[in-house]
Amino acid sequence: MSVEDVVDSLVDASKRLIDESPNGIVDGDDVAREIGRDPFDSEVKAAFELIGRRGLLKVDSQGGDSKLPHAVQLA
Repeated sequence: MSVEDVVDSLVDASKRLIDESPNGIVDGDDVAREIGRDPFDSEVKAAFELIGRRGLLKVDSQGGDSKLPHAVQLA
């Protein structure tokens, strides 16, 4: 799977989870797991970086063990 495919999958899954979230914010680790990927996968990290740079979603508070965003929400 290319990084672009991972970007598309993460954006779709994020939007779905955000819609279900009571506060409109989801954790990047949860989004990675939603698409069947390990949160420690380097492609997932690269895809979230592209998502943030492109403004497809608002990604904040990157860090923790996996280095994925802790707050993913609509841009």
